[in-house]
Amino acid sequence: MIIKNLDALDLSYIPKELPGRNNEIKTLYIKLRSLLYDKAITPILLLGPPGSGKTVTCKYTLQKFLDNVLTLNKMNIISSFISCKNTPMKTAIELCYDLGISNVPRRGLSFDEILDGFIFKFLDENRYQLILILDEFDRLFSNRRIRQDSEMFIYHLLEKKISLIGISNFLFIDKKIKDDRLKSRLFGSKLVFSRYHDFNIIKDIIKQRLDLSVEYESDVVSFLTAHTLKNLGDIRYLILLIKESALLADYDSKKLSIKHVKQAIPLVKQSLIQHIISKFPMDVKILLMCILESVPCTREMAYQKYVHYCNKMDTYCAGKDRVFDFIRDLISYGFIENVKKGLGKGYGWVNKLVYSYEGCERDIFIKVIKKSIYG
Repeated sequence: MIIKNLDALDLSYIPKELPGRNNEIKTLYIKLRSLLYDKAITPILLLGPPGSGKTVTCKYTLQKFLDNVLTLNKMNIISSFISCKNTPMKTAIELCYDLGISNVPRRGLSFDEILDGFIFKFLDENRYQLILILDEFDRLFSNRRIRQDSEMFIYHLLEKKISLIGISNFLFIDKKIKDDRLKSRLFGSKLVFSRYHDFNIIKDIIKQRLDLSVEYESDVVSFLTAHTLKNLGDIRYLILLIKESALLADYDSKKLSIKHVKQAIPLVKQSLIQHIISKFPMDVKILLMCILESVPCTREMAYQKYVHYCNKMDTYCAGKDRVFDFIRDLISYGFIENVKKGLGKGYGWVNKLVYSYEGCERDIFIKVIKKSIYG
């Protein structure tokens, strides 16, 4: 057995140190400190591409804060971490269960009745201050038919002085919210995470996880560091790759080697793409499929093909401005890139979208998206 601690390679694992995220930890911790003076924090959104450390930074900082709370005997501060469902009703029920409120019916009540009759009542009776972390925050606003209910749901939480932290992969999530009152309260404070791109920081992260989890050959660290940089500093991909490599090595070797990493790469790439795409709203999936089938193409060409597909599938079609926001998000994830293409001598140039994700071949990516769309 070469595996020492497989839990250290779980995506939910919180390490003792987070290399490269000191500024984000400090900003979030300062926000949380207002709770020590019985004041709810102003809502904050953690935004950035997948694998940039938003969730682990949030959990790490929250744990540090709650440990400090215990030393100060502030026992009325509690937290709840919820992955948002696609309706406010389902999200409210999930919150009830996470808080230990088990007598809430799954049917027959509206989300505001659940909030008032169960969640707010529970908090008031126990005089709790709640820190509510809503992961995949954008899911609440992905369907225009329930957008107004979702806006009211969040507004009720803020009115009740719930300390809200939203986490989203979508940098332009503000475009999805129409209520100006809510928009002004939510988007006053944003913490944007960029991909990890520093060689030494990535190397420290890799060595930290390897030392905790598995016996390994020394040249694995440099190989994984270079490979992670090539894959846009996606730490989630890195951790999954180490885990899969360790499992392969545990079967037939005394130490994890580069050979095992190379064997694991294609397995992890496709699995990660499936995971990422599963979180996308349907309109973003359709748009990305249209782009990948048409590259190189202009934004206008991508939009026209997107409209054609939406009409063909008889599904909701977002407006042009929103589609262009989606394109900017997809560029920030590293799936596509905007490059200048010449039109020939004397004819100038034009910006075109090209496929740029090195984590997976384009044909495989398209197959995964189509399977997610059509089933």
